Amino acid sequence: MTGAKQRRSLEEAIVDTVREPLIVLDEAMCVLIASRSFYRLFQVTKQEAEGRSLFELGNGQWNIASLRERLGKIIPDHATIEGFEV
Repeated sequence: MTGAKQRRSLEEAIVDTVREPLIVLDEAMCVLIASRSFYRLFQVTKQEAEGRSLFELGNGQWNIASLRERLGKIIPDHATIEGFEV
């Protein structure tokens, strides 16, 4: 197993230990990885989600103006989002 594959495997294992739905996005708001509980709750597969914009998932259910605004502040403001309900 290459270093990149080992790192990816470790990342997936860490994310999957979280019981609540968890999603990791890149700067463009594309899905890098999500927990199994996220996939189950929002009825999306890993293949459907990874690499796609969060705002395209679930027929656009995540395309919410207030969510876009809050996510846009995370990197420049070093902010976090907890408990945002869709």
